[in-house]
Amino acid sequence: MAIKLQSVSQSVSTSPSLADYSQKLRIGSGKEVDIIEDQTIPTAAKLEVAENYNRDRHVIRYKKGNPALAHLIMHELVHLDYITQARRKGANFLFVSTKDHKGSFIKDNELVIRKLNQEGIPDKSIADFITSLFNGMNSQIFNAPIDLFIEDFLFNTYPELHPIQFISLLALQKEYIESAGNKQIIKYSSAIVRSANLILNLVHCLQFKDLFGYDLIPFFKTTAQEMKQVKGFYNEYLSYQKNNPTSCINFLRLRRQM
Repeated sequence: MAIKLQSVSQSVSTSPSLADYSQKLRIGSGKEVDIIEDQTIPTAAKLEVAENYNRDRHVIRYKKGNPALAHLIMHELVHLDYITQARRKGANFLFVSTKDHKGSFIKDNELVIRKLNQEGIPDKSIADFITSLFNGMNSQIFNAPIDLFIEDFLFNTYPELHPIQFISLLALQKEYIESAGNKQIIKYSSAIVRSANLILNLVHCLQFKDLFGYDLIPFFKTTAQEMKQVKGFYNEYLSYQKNNPTSCINFLRLRRQM
């Protein structure tokens, strides 16, 4: 029987889960949480923490039209929940990249830069592309471990969200598979970037298999060494994951100390 995406999305959106969770975070953080439609954002949904924007309220922006919108907004709310908990425990740390980090990244991508130069791409466009790639990888590296805990929390806390969570995560898995085989991406990215991206995406594939029973790893082309890293990262996550949101905070605190 086919699932009607729009009806599933609407049923979850109008359920008490989102409203109740938002209210909990308003009380917990001491600030209002505004959920605003914004078609200009680069992603389907994003969290803007009040303190980072010098505001008196948190904002979650979303793009209208995504059938998995309810899940994406709930995902951002859990980010805010973890931040609020971490602040109470003194475990909310700022992750930054420096000029040295970016310099190393540029060095690792010299072949890509040279190839773009040879094709007559303007220097500014190349610089913007490399900066975008650098920022994208930083974001992925930061969010990948946290997102594992978030999806586990949503799965175990809000069972009514399962259908839309499945649809949302399946769409992400399909994007991962398509990007891994995209010839343009392969041509204009370094091996180290592609491998890091693939490894982090496959970690989420392992969780998707655990949560919903669908194994999509055979659709990826990966090496034995990469799969060893994938399983190592996922097993590390499992060692901290105790169906308890504070395990995420403990995990991040330990990673900072390593």
